[in-house]
Amino acid sequence: MSASPEFIEYVKELFEPLGKLKEGMFFGGFAFKSGNKQFAMIMGNTLYFCVNDITRKKYDKKRITRNVQNKAESYSAYIC
Repeated sequence: MSASPEFIEYVKELFEPLGKLKEGMFFGGFAFKSGNKQFAMIMGNTLYFCVNDITRKKYDKKRITRNVQNKAESYSAYIC
């Protein structure tokens, strides 16, 4: 399921304070990059963030939902 255009625009508005980002289609979803590093994607109408050992602690502290699938971790924010 691809993301609705309205949801993509909503997330873009949320990311405006981050400055200029690269964005585009990503395996049926939508990707956000800062420089050449992808940091988030939308699949369906769910926003997922890329994590590492440093950012994982920050997401856990803010109690953002953790999804673990096939040994790959991602964090998702369900925005309504």
